[in-house]
Amino acid sequence: MYDPVYRHLNRQEPGRYFPLHNKCNADYDAVPLWVNPGVVLLVLLAATFAAFCLTQAITLRQERKKPQM
Repeated sequence: MYDPVYRHLNRQEPGRYFPLHNKCNADYDAVPLWVNPGVVLLVLLAATFAAFCLTQAITLRQERKKPQM
């Protein structure tokens, strides 16, 4: 049940970046429980993929610079 008094007293909460939540009252959060771990997992996967791509690009560039025999 939506509680306008609770929302007025805690109006800064939905604007925070992390952890994500949007409480309608003191007992109910409109953001599901799995969202925050999912965001963390996706950020870690993106960072891992970016590091892998950077490593591969550096390796490929170094191999191209080696003199051919």
